[in-house]
Amino acid sequence: MSVIHLHGPATANDGSFIDAGTDVTIGDKPKQIAADRASELVKAHTAKRGAGAPAPTSSDA
Repeated sequence: MSVIHLHGPATANDGSFIDAGTDVTIGDKPKQIAADRASELVKAHTAKRGAGAPAPTSSDA
């Protein structure tokens, strides 16, 4: 079971809204995010911060 942290709002598989700052499970169940959509969210976030940039830490907040 993989989990991602949303840095922006998203939509679950059932069409419900998921707030930014939420940890959401990747999967096919209604309150999860499908793997192909999760992959696009991760790619967009990585591109925004820069592919070579280190991941943010709790001290960056």
